[in-house]
Amino acid sequence: MSVKEIKEVLTSIRDDSMLMINRLTEATAIGERQAVASEQISTSMVELASSVENIQKVAQIL
Repeated sequence: MSVKEIKEVLTSIRDDSMLMINRLTEATAIGERQAVASEQISTSMVELASSVENIQKVAQIL
């Protein structure tokens, strides 16, 4: 293998590694956004359940 070929292989490995790092970074960001969204949904569900309880109490009074 010539020096030029070795350089091309190493450049290709570097480029592939950078692509993998970028994809992992994107996947991590997506995971973090999903976690935040799940937490917000959970909070909303708790608030909704509380509202339902309050509505049921008012309905019993009426």
